[in-house]
Amino acid sequence: MGLTVQERQIVATEGSFLGYLRNIEVLSGDGRILVQNVRGPDGVVRYVVQVPGTAPGRPRHALPQDFADAWRALFRTDSPHTRSILLALRDHGIPRGAELALVGHGEGGVALLNLARDPEFCRDHRVTHVIAVGTPPGDRGTADPRTRIVRVTNLHDLVAVPDGRGAAPQPPAAAPPEPSVTTTPHRDEAPRPDQDPRPDQGRHPDPDPGPRQRAAPQSYAHPRPGPDANPYEAEYAGPTREFPLCHLVREYIEHLRTVVPGVREDVDGALGAYRGPVVRTQAYRLGNRVHPPEGHPFLTVPTASVPTTTGPVDVPVRYYDSSAAHLCFPVDAGAAHALLPDGTWMRPSRLGRRALAVLSLYEHRCSTIGPHAEIALSVLVDDLWRPRPYDIAADLLRRADLRRTGRCVLSLAVSSEEARVVAREVWGRPAVRTPADAELMTRRLRFTAPRMGLTVEGRLGPGVRCPEPDWVLYGRRGESTVRSVSRAHGRSRLHLATRVRLRLDTAAAEPLAGQLRRLHIDTARPLFVLSCPQFMVHRSAGVVLPR
Repeated sequence: MGLTVQERQIVATEGSFLGYLRNIEVLSGDGRILVQNVRGPDGVVRYVVQVPGTAPGRPRHALPQDFADAWRALFRTDSPHTRSILLALRDHGIPRGAELALVGHGEGGVALLNLARDPEFCRDHRVTHVIAVGTPPGDRGTADPRTRIVRVTNLHDLVAVPDGRGAAPQPPAAAPPEPSVTTTPHRDEAPRPDQDPRPDQGRHPDPDPGPRQRAAPQSYAHPRPGPDANPYEAEYAGPTREFPLCHLVREYIEHLRTVVPGVREDVDGALGAYRGPVVRTQAYRLGNRVHPPEGHPFLTVPTASVPTTTGPVDVPVRYYDSSAAHLCFPVDAGAAHALLPDGTWMRPSRLGRRALAVLSLYEHRCSTIGPHAEIALSVLVDDLWRPRPYDIAADLLRRADLRRTGRCVLSLAVSSEEARVVAREVWGRPAVRTPADAELMTRRLRFTAPRMGLTVEGRLGPGVRCPEPDWVLYGRRGESTVRSVSRAHGRSRLHLATRVRLRLDTAAAEPLAGQLRRLHIDTARPLFVLSCPQFMVHRSAGVVLPR
């Protein structure tokens, strides 16, 4: 995962503390981290890992930077965020024994501190610095005692100061806040109002304020640790008090530039070996856990490539997000038999004295052959070799691949060229291409094919759950019959009382309109409707039968 052209113009090309924080601001909320190779003043190339904090809002890329994982990282070193950073660093190819500085903001700092506590990682690499800005405090050490820890905290930041220490007393209205930075008192000693916290310097600001300090409207005294202290913790009460505004990286950058410049100078001094030109910059997108492939396990099936005139197609064809409605009509058996292909041994399955025709409407929103709509007219047919009465009822108890009966597709219309080619060349179905619009996800169905002069619309009545409608489908290729199996996975419902109707224009296009009229479906009401607002399906390759 690289950087955009605009981001490359913003990312720092020289190593510095503020430069690394600006890089983090560029990546904030995008699920990415940045690794830069920096050539130091001694000519040695070192590595700086820069990690943003918790991604705002709902994660968009299965990110590990969400609230739940941020909370888990506070108590466990083996968090998803830390693991994903470790995988990214392995991809970067950092050599064994190389020196690294880890710079993080918010929960990113927590993840990097956890990484510095990993003994195996610290055996392979020398973690020299962990710099955490706006990060919750932690009492655990690092695997390498030589690792320098730096924390910079705005006391109004509720993420970094969860115990509420940021609620500092406000100065009286008559005393405006001083723009200077003053040192803080020891936590166990409160300063007296009449006592100057630094009698040797009076009440003038320190030109080089110490690391443990606050930019506050009041003065707080505390003994200054030296710039080489480990851990180095700088606390200040910045002018930005509103949360979450005070937690933003850009606010910390501004405070380090104008409010506590001494802290910035101290950290830059500690990172002296990382002050130099950047020789490589690489961004990595983090992932949370290993997610199964889309449609797993139903659509996780072996595939094979089949050549077509529009290019190779993988079969079975997989539909990841579809809706369907099957309108079932009792029709005259003689009229249905007259519409079956000539020269075949097919005969319609009878339910009493009638045959059953199915008008199937599909809305495929995501599939391996692209999104498209589909309308198909088919007739249920008996076993090609040993037809028996009521075979269709017995076949409902068998698996789809073991069924002897099926549906012979009389007409098919699809809205994309690739779907038309696959239907004709792979499944042997008489497909035509036509624009169509389908709305099949609610109880009110609507399917329109304007060029064919066909509209299906109406409201479904009450329904009951039923098994997924797997189908055996028959087509024709030359003088042979082509058999394919369609397997579905979803929640289907059977509707007996519906108000769904088919309308044909006077000049409706052949062959579908003519077949519907010969079966008198254009004036009939469906006996029942099988609906499935959302389901997955895969359709096998066509197998040529010698009949």
